[in-house]
Amino acid sequence: MIFKKPSALLLIAMAFLLFLSPALSQRKKDSLPPTKMVRDSVPVSQHPPRKATIMSACLPGLGQAYNRKYWKIPVVYAGLGTFGYFAFYTNSQYKGYKDEYIFRTNNPALVNNYPGYSTDQLKSNVDFYRRYRDLSVILIAAVYTLNIVDANVDAHLFTFDVSNDLSLNWSPSLQFNTFTCRNTTGLSFTLKF
Repeated sequence: MIFKKPSALLLIAMAFLLFLSPALSQRKKDSLPPTKMVRDSVPVSQHPPRKATIMSACLPGLGQAYNRKYWKIPVVYAGLGTFGYFAFYTNSQYKGYKDEYIFRTNNPALVNNYPGYSTDQLKSNVDFYRRYRDLSVILIAAVYTLNIVDANVDAHLFTFDVSNDLSLNWSPSLQFNTFTCRNTTGLSFTLKF
């Protein structure tokens, strides 16, 4: 779009700035809620699990990288690659045996690629490789789904305190006794992780 007058471009730029300035001035630094700092100075409010889930759904392993669990990325790709290989191999075997079975069914007197197999053995091999091809595809989907679930759970637990500071505290306390309707002294036991 070409503007014929420079004043039209100036008016559009000023209108844009006019509408943008209230949006930029809505939050002051003082009005932002305090964020608890965790791991490598990343604020808690800036590590949403939804983002990790979407990233991992778009590209397997990206959610694990977002959660800084880099060692899980090769595990995800090893699972996807292994079951992908099995799906490819079993599918190629399935197609070969199926084509031979169809050829022999249409031409009973001719043998094409597998002379050592009877028609019943070919049918058995077709069923075997189809079953394991389908299982491999299901396992690919399972690894992909587990990748997404793992990224979501890791993002939820990103702020979980894993320090070595485990404490055990004994402290006296007053507890309300419902039978006597008054406070009684006692010893409470609190274990904090």
